[in-house]
Amino acid sequence: MADLKKYYSKPLHQPLSKADKFKGQFADYLGEDEQLLWSGKPKTGLLFKQSDFFQVPFAAIWLYIVVTGFIVRQEGDLGSAIDPISILFVCVGLYLLIGRFIYEAIQRYYSYYALTNQRIMVKSGITSSELRSTWLNSIVGIKINERRGGEGSLTFETVGNLANNSVANLFSRKSTDQDGPLSFEKIAEVRQVYDLVTKLQSNANT
Repeated sequence: MADLKKYYSKPLHQPLSKADKFKGQFADYLGEDEQLLWSGKPKTGLLFKQSDFFQVPFAAIWLYIVVTGFIVRQEGDLGSAIDPISILFVCVGLYLLIGRFIYEAIQRYYSYYALTNQRIMVKSGITSSELRSTWLNSIVGIKINERRGGEGSLTFETVGNLANNSVANLFSRKSTDQDGPLSFEKIAEVRQVYDLVTKLQSNANT
């Protein structure tokens, strides 16, 4: 494990002192002279986002309308067989209301984050592993979202990400997960991780 005092001058908290907790997830990806300084993973379980305050009621109304319409058609004997379109709409409603929370929880369970002296790395994938990384010297901005208790998220912006998020690409069909900025979502001690990243960037520029 790397000596964090070399990179970080403030007192270290427990999560940062256990940089090798998920070292096995990134050992095969470390380059020459690259040292793992911190590793972690997002909070597991079912989580609600601010956008869910709109999406959950919308999904519930969607599902209610579809199910009610299906029952009315069946009782009115307007269709003797089950309408596959109605079944599709019901499945969409169930996914929006329940399924996506389960899927996102599984995604987070199989996600890992790492910070080295050279880059940040995000490893994810349910059936197969995918690694995305960004060099520290390519990061032009860091957005921190900190909650009470020290939990929060970090989003790392690069020049390429800023270009992809321009007005000209607002209607792009590219996947945000694949082409958007890297982020450490729902991690503990987010402020300490943020300070370590900025310290590394400062050292690189001196």
